[in-house]
Amino acid sequence: MHTRASLIKQTNKINRVVVGFDKDPYKQQHKVFRKLIKKAEDTEFGLKYQFDEILSANFDMALYRKLVPIHTYETIYESWWKRTKRGDKDTVWPGKIKYFALSSGTTQGSSKFIPVSKQMLKTIRKTSFKQIVALMGMRLPAKTLSGEVLMIGGCTKLEDKNGKYFGDMSGISAAHAMPNWFVKSYYKPGYAIAEIPEWNKRVDAIVKHAKDWDISIICGMPNWVHLVLEKIIAHYKVKSIHEIWPNFKLFIHGGVYFDIYKSAFSQLLSKDIKYAETYMASEGFFGFTTADSKGQIRLVLNGNVFYEFIPFNSHNFDELGKLKPNVNAITLEQVKADVDYALVITNNSGAWRYLIGDTIQFVDIKKTTIKITGRLSHSLNVCGEHVSAGNLVGAFSKTFHSLDLPGNEFTVAAKFNNGRGCYHVFIAGNKAIGKLPIVERLDKYLKAGNTDYAVARTANLGKPIVHIVPKKTMYLWLIKNGKEGNQFKMPLVLNKQNLEDWLAFVGIDI
Repeated sequence: MHTRASLIKQTNKINRVVVGFDKDPYKQQHKVFRKLIKKAEDTEFGLKYQFDEILSANFDMALYRKLVPIHTYETIYESWWKRTKRGDKDTVWPGKIKYFALSSGTTQGSSKFIPVSKQMLKTIRKTSFKQIVALMGMRLPAKTLSGEVLMIGGCTKLEDKNGKYFGDMSGISAAHAMPNWFVKSYYKPGYAIAEIPEWNKRVDAIVKHAKDWDISIICGMPNWVHLVLEKIIAHYKVKSIHEIWPNFKLFIHGGVYFDIYKSAFSQLLSKDIKYAETYMASEGFFGFTTADSKGQIRLVLNGNVFYEFIPFNSHNFDELGKLKPNVNAITLEQVKADVDYALVITNNSGAWRYLIGDTIQFVDIKKTTIKITGRLSHSLNVCGEHVSAGNLVGAFSKTFHSLDLPGNEFTVAAKFNNGRGCYHVFIAGNKAIGKLPIVERLDKYLKAGNTDYAVARTANLGKPIVHIVPKKTMYLWLIKNGKEGNQFKMPLVLNKQNLEDWLAFVGIDI
């Protein structure tokens, strides 16, 4: 029988070779670029955008950027992915694409259909193995590496429409990108439970069987994992999750900012655990933390994803986060540390120069470590303050910590009335929280983290107004909007599309 411990008990040299972090990052990206262009040369996309010319020019990246436009979801779906979804072959990638990940991003918009090729699933499987190998550097106990892994994600039962399959990306990956030996010996909750379509019923089944498992690693989004662990603790009337799973030592998280949840997580534990972040989206597995990355994500540069970067500033994007015309992207060789970049990817599923909606910063260029700083649509700018998602999370994290509060979920809406702007902040919690000096602390930390906000506060931007809503309310609102469990989370910023619905739901007039 395979054991993960036996697979990764090799030396650190094997770790570096398998993961690829000791290789020249630029050469790895050039190799990925050449491979993708060569593979798709004879597709309709490749023919339209003259991939043969790029090949003849010795895989000239500058020519690629000149010939191929940057795509948003709307532009690439209408022109290409719609036909791929219909069943046309050789459009954006050789052959027919069988799987499509349903994604709404974080703006609560209608579902997106992201193509997932069999080659991409193979890449995810390889990258997942690289992550497991990288974990050996964390000096985890042998029991952790050989214990069971609980993956709290999407339903693995996909919707079959004429031989094409649709579902959550985490469900597609769990069902089709994990090796059989791992599924058979280590994967929990197992397919029988993971295929239950209804989130609440799936959680109830996890709670019922929790005592039968020896979980050492948990993977999932912090907000939903926290909810599941709370339910398990309450059901078995114990004080911490370690009374059920004494060998639980590692939480692999992703999808939302973890800082605001860490304090709340600590209240569910009676032993210290380690944390690792994964950067995985419907468009690919982009990176993960390693023992030497100081908590930051290392980009996987040999994983069939070619990266480009657009400085996220007013020159390139409007106040709503929309890309302006004639914007130039740069490659890895040109990036600088501590600059917000919008991420553009090309992958082995037919995403060509695709603007995925995330913003990142490079922390260490030599090690290609990054941190996710937000979404293009998650910014506030009603009075010229240019508050990013990173600014919000940083200010809220410091506010909660200073008031000794557990990680509370929140969302923010901006209003501008009678020449004056204001942030309305909705925080999940009980009424007692409303008596704390949240407004003063939040205002203080926003000023400290963003000079434009500090200036705006001296002019026509008023103090934030805080509204406390029951924690359950946010979950119920997500459920009402078809965002139950899995990869869905409360948006950091409520936009015009969902603010009215939210206010009606909570019964608050602002």
